[in-house]
Amino acid sequence: MQVKILGCGSARPTRHHLPAAQVLTISGHNYLIDAGEGVQHSLLMAGYKITQLEALFISHAHGDHCFGLPGLLTSMAHVGRTKPLTIVTTAEVADYIHYIEEHHLEETSYTLSVITAPSEETSPSIYSDEWITVDTLPLRHRTSAVGFLCREHCMPRRIDPVATDFYQIPYSAMQALQMGLDYVPRDGGRIIPNRELTKPGRPSRSYAYLSDTLPAWHLVEQIRGVDLLYHESTYGDAFRDRAESYGHSTARQAAEVAQAAEVGQLLLGHYSGRYDDVSPLLEEARSVFANSFATNEGDLYEV
Repeated sequence: MQVKILGCGSARPTRHHLPAAQVLTISGHNYLIDAGEGVQHSLLMAGYKITQLEALFISHAHGDHCFGLPGLLTSMAHVGRTKPLTIVTTAEVADYIHYIEEHHLEETSYTLSVITAPSEETSPSIYSDEWITVDTLPLRHRTSAVGFLCREHCMPRRIDPVATDFYQIPYSAMQALQMGLDYVPRDGGRIIPNRELTKPGRPSRSYAYLSDTLPAWHLVEQIRGVDLLYHESTYGDAFRDRAESYGHSTARQAAEVAQAAEVGQLLLGHYSGRYDDVSPLLEEARSVFANSFATNEGDLYEV
């Protein structure tokens, strides 16, 4: 599992950061989270193919999170994408997408499906495919907004070659063993339990994306123990009142949430345009939660 940062700025354009966008990659399959202005160019420059994106997850209707959608969806049609596309988002963004369809996608080569997530409650497994399951989480912002809790599917059990050689297990039985089944000899011999022939697969990895929101104390239990957490950190603690008035968080508050939820790593982002240098935000966060990182465009984080 990897997270590639394409944009970690906020609403006001700056010379330092692009609007919100990132790519989550699982087993070679790519998912776009938020689509700020210029996202299709960022995808192109980072080497991603817009014809192969599996799904889009858009947190809310503010422009720095969705103004890249018209160009992206239109370009997908222009380049002849045929793979169906699912977008998970709020009701307001769903209306925006319908407008794009009506006015810019009169002719399209792909099927577009929109899943509307409730913004007042958690929606478990609102999206699932062969590689990932995604829950939406209610955020506390000035407009309806949702976060995303992404979990890869559990990896199958691993064959123990020493044990299978010892018991002379045929190759034809390996797939069933990986699925957790016991080995049943065709000649009616002893059934060998799966646990004697395999080892546990790698634990499922998880990523939570929370932007934009007041400090996500209400989500601590839902995100407890995630491997990687992106929690918006628009301001430093000196602007805590401003953050609260605009429905945002400070870097220190993001770190406090990460510490309470016992996450593996914290990613900071969605920086206010007032910061040319975000190192003070990182210092604030690390004073509370040492495993904090300040994102920048182009950064790649392994989970």
